[in-house]
Amino acid sequence: MRAAIEVAEMEGLPSAAHAHGASSIAAAVRAGITSIEHGTMADDESIRLMAQKGTFLVPTIIVSRSVLDNPHLPFPEYVLRKSRIAAARHKEVVAAALHEGVKFAFGTDAGSTGNEHGEQAREFGYLVEYGLTPMQALCSATINAAELLRMKEDIGSLEAGKFADLVAFDGDPLEDITVMTRPDLVMKGGVIYKREGQPVHFPLL
Repeated sequence: MRAAIEVAEMEGLPSAAHAHGASSIAAAVRAGITSIEHGTMADDESIRLMAQKGTFLVPTIIVSRSVLDNPHLPFPEYVLRKSRIAAARHKEVVAAALHEGVKFAFGTDAGSTGNEHGEQAREFGYLVEYGLTPMQALCSATINAAELLRMKEDIGSLEAGKFADLVAFDGDPLEDITVMTRPDLVMKGGVIYKREGQPVHFPLL
């Protein structure tokens, strides 16, 4: 792992470890990984290591919750059992990581069953349910994610000179985080792709 991470560091790139178990999380953090994706079964030691090293946690709560919150989907019983265990432990991990001051970034693993592309914003609600404040959840997807990707000079906040990437909502996500699932306007690079909640269609060249 250290050899792979060194290659990323030489190129100025972040590194990520898909890790659920405590020992694998700790090993990746000690090797210098930038972020842990999932971190479902982290223990106190691995969480403290993440806080000490400045390692980001990308919890992707939506993965297990998409299984549990969609009873109409034909998941086998062993998947449901595993998801129940994972979701219960994950809530404890998120709380402990918050307490230790671990940095959070937003991620979803979108594309799996019950966790389709276009529905990723449900993760905001899960983050708040698991203990983050609405502002912490929003920062995980903006300025924190930009820091993780080493792109803070270009994205992550509304400032002169940065990319004109923004979303707007008819509501206050600090009062109701589910507003994030209903974007009213989407702009990327100064180009509007959604207005009044509807996609903007461009003429074919």
